Amino acid sequence: MADELKGPDLDSFAIDASFAALRDNAEFDYRNSLPTTFVLSGEAVDCLRAAAGTIIMASPEFRRLLKDVGVRFVAEPPTTGGPAAAY
Repeated sequence: MADELKGPDLDSFAIDASFAALRDNAEFDYRNSLPTTFVLSGEAVDCLRAAAGTIIMASPEFRRLLKDVGVRFVAEPPTTGGPAAAY
């Protein structure tokens, strides 16, 4: 019964995805000054998404997670005209 109650052996990863992780002060200031609203311009949304990608890809814990699970990123999907070209 004790073996059944024992949980799995887990690793945890604390990934900081805050604007404080941005190294560019101007980028941090712009992102941090955006209003907390449900109405943002398309440009602001694109900038926030780009910042999120920059922050998470620079995170040592995220990189450790990727390594541990054996994941690697490919720069761009192939554009050979097949199904992947739709992405």
